[in-house]
Amino acid sequence: MIFPQFMALAARRAGWVVGGLAIALTLNPTAQAADAEDLARLLATNECRNCDLRDAALERAQLQNADLYQADLRGARLQGANLAGANLERAELQGAQLTVANLRDANLYQARLDPRRLDPPDGSDIAGDLLVITNLDSADLRGADLRAATLDAATLSQADLRGANLAFASLLSTNLVRANLADSILAGARLSSANLTSASLSRADARGTQLDSSTLSGAQLDAADLNTANLRGANLSAAAAIATNFSGADLTGANLSRADLTAAELQRANLNSVSAHDLNLFQAGGHFSTWRGADLREANLSRAKLAIADLTAANLSGAQLADAYLYSAQLGQSNLSGTDLTRAVLRTANLTDASLIGATLAQADLTRAQLVRADLTYSNLTETDFSGSNLADADLRYANLQTVVFEAAYIAGIDLTEANIQDTDFKGVIRPERSPNFPSVINE
Repeated sequence: MIFPQFMALAARRAGWVVGGLAIALTLNPTAQAADAEDLARLLATNECRNCDLRDAALERAQLQNADLYQADLRGARLQGANLAGANLERAELQGAQLTVANLRDANLYQARLDPRRLDPPDGSDIAGDLLVITNLDSADLRGADLRAATLDAATLSQADLRGANLAFASLLSTNLVRANLADSILAGARLSSANLTSASLSRADARGTQLDSSTLSGAQLDAADLNTANLRGANLSAAAAIATNFSGADLTGANLSRADLTAAELQRANLNSVSAHDLNLFQAGGHFSTWRGADLREANLSRAKLAIADLTAANLSGAQLADAYLYSAQLGQSNLSGTDLTRAVLRTANLTDASLIGATLAQADLTRAQLVRADLTYSNLTETDFSGSNLADADLRYANLQTVVFEAAYIAGIDLTEANIQDTDFKGVIRPERSPNFPSVINE
């Protein structure tokens, strides 16, 4: 991207500050001052529609409810200015400096706040344009109307955007570190590659928002609506997303490690290849969601609802799945070694070639499940129900099968070497002759 290239160049050659100072004002002789008549008109009447206010010095100016419709405020110095309720619809604010400015309830519909392009200073050996980043750090934008506004690469660190309307706004690569976007409207907005580290988006309406490759580590997303949002490759590590709606969202390749998604909704969400070790999904809903190849080591999925979910080849080793609802889930080739599946519902689930070494499935419901070639060695299967399941060539060596029910199960090739089969019910099992390691005395 051009922005990081410019910042590196500035630091190396001139020590200029990007985003904190309108650097070209003193170095570029072509920078233009505001039209004197327009500036006087603004200060006298609080109105200056379509005015030329480029590079105007308006620090701490009192411009409450000012009418600046389509005004040219490129490079304007508005640090600490009071623009509460101002009309800045379609205003040109590229490169403006608005740190600690009050823009509460301001109208910024279709305003431009992306970087300002300037020619290099005379005699400079810098090739290409200089970019001055629009600075809104710590600005008060509560309730502001930023619909369809352009804020690409702007910096809004610690800005207050509570209740702001950013629907369909463009915030590509924008700095929103520790910004407060609680109760804001972000539907349809573009925040690809934005930095939202430790930002608050609690209860935000972010339906259909583009957040691919964004950074949301440590962010607060509780009760936010991210239905159908694009979060491909996003970093949500250690984020709090309790009761958040991710239904239909695309989280392919996202980082969810140590995130808290308690009671979150993930129906039909795409979570293929996510990195989610130590993820908390307690009581989360994820029917029809896909987790193919996901890293869910040590994750908490207790009481999670994952009916017909696709967890093929997922790594769930050491995960907590007690009381989870996994009806008809796809778990083929998955790693469930050491997992706790106590009382889990796995009716008609597919666990073909799954590894369940040392897993706990006490009182689990595996009726009509597919466990072909599953590795259940050393597992605890006390009171597990395998009625009607397919255990062909399954490995149950050293497993605890006390009071297990195998009624009508298909167990051809099953290996029960050194397994504990005390009070195990083998009545009605379907057992062809090819079961060399099947106990010779059973209650079929």
